[in-house]
Amino acid sequence: MHLSQANETLAYKGADAMPTWVTFAIAILAFVVWAVASRRGG
Repeated sequence: MHLSQANETLAYKGADAMPTWVTFAIAILAFVVWAVASRRGG
């Protein structure tokens, strides 16, 4: 299974289960958490 196919399947299920803005907010939150963690680690 290719990565692109997995992303399309995940995006379809995610869009069908929750609004787009929720997915967008989660992505931003995950990025912020990663940035803070990398700053503390480095």
